[in-house]
Amino acid sequence: MSALSFLKTALRDIVNVGDVAPSSSYVIKRVTEALPNGVKTIVEYGPGEGVITKELLKQLPPDGRLLAIELNAEFIEKIKKIKDPRLTVVAGNAVRAHEIVRENNMVLVDAVISGIPFTFSYFFIPNKVKMAIVESTRKLLRAKGVFIQYQSSLLMRRFLKQHFLISFVYEPRNFPPYFIIRAEKKD
Repeated sequence: MSALSFLKTALRDIVNVGDVAPSSSYVIKRVTEALPNGVKTIVEYGPGEGVITKELLKQLPPDGRLLAIELNAEFIEKIKKIKDPRLTVVAGNAVRAHEIVRENNMVLVDAVISGIPFTFSYFFIPNKVKMAIVESTRKLLRAKGVFIQYQSSLLMRRFLKQHFLISFVYEPRNFPPYFIIRAEKKD
């Protein structure tokens, strides 16, 4: 998908997409560096056009699994074009992530990667929904599993700190610049 095509999709569904361009290679590198060692199972919220998805698949072993949960129908069609037997694409909402994971014969996962535009949609996504996504994510992560978010602010820290140990890095080489938040599940 070209940057122009991404922008057109974003403008048609700005609340759910919340970005104007795909993630930069710098953000992709930072996200994959935050993965735990030996990762085999990943859930991705809001994979968009799949730029991070493709890199996550490179990180997975041959018996790994990646479950991508996306709301936008145009992005679902684009990401389904990635032909990899380890990838499952589901139309759905991250609030139901732990149910979607079970429905797809997964139990506990090693990592959840989130491209949900929590910052951009701060006023469109109610706090109770943000907390429901955090709690759903906690339920599906194994002990010491990680929830990685790439966002233009640190607003989600207050929702994460109750259940996770948080660290972050700033990546200015993206439009907009992002914080990559790594939240490790507390025991």
